Amino acid sequence: MGALTDALKNFGPFVSPLIFTLFPVCLTLLIISVVWSRKILKSMSVNNEIDYKNTSFNWINFCYSAFIALVSIFPLLGMLGTVLALLSLDITGGATQELKANFFLALDTTAWGLVFSIFFKVLNSVFQTTVESAIEKIDILVKSHYTKKESSKK
Repeated sequence: MGALTDALKNFGPFVSPLIFTLFPVCLTLLIISVVWSRKILKSMSVNNEIDYKNTSFNWINFCYSAFIALVSIFPLLGMLGTVLALLSLDITGGATQELKANFFLALDTTAWGLVFSIFFKVLNSVFQTTVESAIEKIDILVKSHYTKKESSKK
């Protein structure tokens, strides 16, 4: 167990950069989901290209699901950074600067994890209805298309 703890201590300083790396990934996934959803909803009133919508449905579903999963990871990464920074604290010695640095790292990762999670939760609340509406309408269209296809074969 001690070897695992020692290995985890070395990972602590990488949690904040990981949080900042995930930020543009989440933002990109949300933008893709919203743009494709709006594009599909707009085209649904014009024509019924079922293959286009089926492909788009899978793409939107993937991007939006990945976005939701990543948003829930931000606070967990913040807590992981806190735990790892606190694990590497050496409270027996007199290294006050190292103690301050590790304590700051613990608070820093928690704060950034929460800030990004809150930011994306707010963004999600703004765009959630658009994306879910597109997914629902496409799903209904695809199911009705295949139901018609099945009934015409009989």
